[in-house]
Amino acid sequence: MIALKIIAGIGITALCGAVGYKAGRRYTLRDTVLSDFILMCDYMRGDIAFFHKPMKIMIEGYMDKFCPETAEILRTYLSCLDTGTDAAALREKIPAAYLTPDDREYVVQLLSVLGKSDEEAQVESIGAFRLTLADKQKESAANRKKYSSLYPRLGLLAGACAALIIL
Repeated sequence: MIALKIIAGIGITALCGAVGYKAGRRYTLRDTVLSDFILMCDYMRGDIAFFHKPMKIMIEGYMDKFCPETAEILRTYLSCLDTGTDAAALREKIPAAYLTPDDREYVVQLLSVLGKSDEEAQVESIGAFRLTLADKQKESAANRKKYSSLYPRLGLLAGACAALIIL
């Protein structure tokens, strides 16, 4: 009987630790995705100003440089470009459980202005979005530093407490 309780306690502790890890991972993903979009802004400003590549080719070239979550957002954007849908549809299709509504709105606005004006205006607007995203990324880096290690620890602690109660 005691062996069963010990196994159940270990299982509960592991489960709570995994839940805590998943909760903390959200902050890491937000920071990574925002960093990727800042990097994309830097790439795009150079590509638009100097290489004059088509938007779709530029974005397809960036996808392998970013995390899978950012690449998924860019694939969603490219599929919206192919189907001709607008920013409202893009907003609904972006899988962004880890982005705040504000972050998501800035990403949608950034993607919706691409290819809509002349080179100078695009480079200028991308620069403005980059500055805003950089501020958001600083905030997300602070949150990641604080919460990404806190939640797994809290999960393990809650699981250990539950295990002690069972025993």
